[in-house]
Amino acid sequence: MLKKAGEILGYIGLILLFVVGTVALITDYIDDYNLLNAEKEEATIVGKTAEKGLFLSPAYYVKVDLNGGKEEAPFKGYLNRISKKQMKNLQVGDKINGFSTDKDFSTIRDFLFDSIFYLLGITVFGLLALALVFAVILEIEVVDRFFTRLDETRGAKFLWKIIGRCCTVLAIAVVLYFSTRYLSNLLHKIVPIAQTKTEALITEKHADISYKEYQDSAYEFTLEFTSQTGEKIRVVKAVTRHTYNKYEIYEKLPISYRNSDPYDLFVQGTSEIDLLNMMTYTEWMLYAMLLLILFGIGFFYFRKGKSKHNEKQIIES
Repeated sequence: MLKKAGEILGYIGLILLFVVGTVALITDYIDDYNLLNAEKEEATIVGKTAEKGLFLSPAYYVKVDLNGGKEEAPFKGYLNRISKKQMKNLQVGDKINGFSTDKDFSTIRDFLFDSIFYLLGITVFGLLALALVFAVILEIEVVDRFFTRLDETRGAKFLWKIIGRCCTVLAIAVVLYFSTRYLSNLLHKIVPIAQTKTEALITEKHADISYKEYQDSAYEFTLEFTSQTGEKIRVVKAVTRHTYNKYEIYEKLPISYRNSDPYDLFVQGTSEIDLLNMMTYTEWMLYAMLLLILFGIGFFYFRKGKSKHNEKQIIES
């Protein structure tokens, strides 16, 4: 009896810890993003740009102005995230909807991307608190007997089976999402179909050297060029250390871009040294691991399906 009471007190202590953590994260989230005072706002687009990494498709941004071009405009020049569809449809001078606070102007994508760690922490802490509450409830004998009997029925087994499959599908979906994005970028790099080759002017260089000089340091060029349709394109492109040291500001960099999306560009003349540079990135190792998991899942289900097929043939024969 004392042992069970001690377990329940321990559960309650952990519940309080996770609840306090959840509330603290929610409070910080609301305070940092000032969500309670956010108001719907319409801003004027004064510039468009994109950021393209080494391994994934680009992220799209606009610069906005809330005060009609006045020099003292506090929001002018901030980068705000937008979708690929918005990037195609919106032009400089168009209006974009978002939310303004005392600090800045944000789009819905800004809220989602910038607060992803807050939302993840709130979700994890909240789910742990709920799981522990459920564990405390199960310590009650009447409830424990009910779920024990329920677990022995076919309905309960079917329910747990469905829950397990849902979790498996969710995990596979996450792996597929990041793996396919990496593979899609790699495919467009290796097979330049429906792409246009040109030269881009390097207007800026930026390097962020980590304590491990040859691993996870960031090297970027700001590139500008004109597409076939006459649109002026500006992209902040991540490059390898070898390429970064090879070119200087105001030099021309040979590139190719996808005709369907000129912001999705690729540096031409990738060498063996560039490939070795890319393989030192933790990000590359992560995508390689995801691909191994993806192929492992595919092989597992292939073997499982083949085994069932062979068993069916043996039974029929």
